[in-house]
Amino acid sequence: MLASLLRIILLTATLKILERGLDKGPIIYTNDLSFSDGWNYKEHRMSESFQHLMCLYTNDSEMKFIPPSFRPSSNVDMQTATQLLKPAGNDKKKIAFCVATTDGFKDWPSDKFSVIADWLIEKYNSVIIMTGIPKHTNKVYQIIEYMNHKDSCINVVGKTSFSELIALFRQIDLVLTLDTGTSHIAGAAGCPVITIFTHNSPAIYKPAGEYTGAVSAYLPCSGKHICIGPRKCKKNDCVEAVTVSMVQKEISRIMEMI
Repeated sequence: MLASLLRIILLTATLKILERGLDKGPIIYTNDLSFSDGWNYKEHRMSESFQHLMCLYTNDSEMKFIPPSFRPSSNVDMQTATQLLKPAGNDKKKIAFCVATTDGFKDWPSDKFSVIADWLIEKYNSVIIMTGIPKHTNKVYQIIEYMNHKDSCINVVGKTSFSELIALFRQIDLVLTLDTGTSHIAGAAGCPVITIFTHNSPAIYKPAGEYTGAVSAYLPCSGKHICIGPRKCKKNDCVEAVTVSMVQKEISRIMEMI
C-alpha cells in the first residue's frame, strides 16, 4: 500500500526531471536509480519509464503501469464547461483542437488544420472546439477563416482556467493537439487524444491513456538524441512531412475504437 501511494505521489513531479537526469547526468533521485536490464526508455512513454523507476525503488514486484489521471472535476467546473459547449448541441461529436505551442517550434500549418476541421465536420458530424491561451488567438482566427464550415466552430481560447479545461475535456469526444502539455492534460482527463509530432519521438512523449494516437513522419533525423532541435535546425522537413492524410488516417483509427 505504501509503495503504491509513493508511486502516485511521485507521479505528480514533472517528468522533465527524468529527462534531464538521463541527458545531463544524474540529478536528484536519478543518482540512485537505474533501469532494469532490458528496459529501453527510448521505446516507452516517459510516464512509463518514470513509474518503472519508482517500482524498482519501492520493490514493487507487480510492475503494473498506472496511467496518470486527474481527480474528479468539481461541479462548478463541470457546469462552466457545459455552458461553453452548449452551442454544440447534443447530437454532434465534439472535437477539441489545440493548434499552437508556446514557442511555436512544434506547430503545424493553419491551412492543414482547417482542412482537418472541415473533414471532421463533414465525415463525423462534428463541432470543432478551439482551445488554448490568448497567445494562440491569431492562429485560431486564421484557421477559422480558412474553414468552409465556420459556423461549426466554437472558440473558447482564453476562456477556461486549468481546472475548467480538464472539465471541458471530460465532455469532449476527441482532442487533436500538437506536441504540448495539452496532450497530457487531455490524456489524464480520460479523453481520447491524438498528438501531432514533428521533431520529438512519439514513443517517449505520447501521453498515457486508453485511447491515445500519434502522428509523425518518423524522419531519420527526428527523435530523442538524434534531432539537434528546432532552434538549431534550419530545415522544416519534420513539420512539412506530416500530411493531412496521415492525420485523417489516425483520427479514423481512433474514432473506430471509441
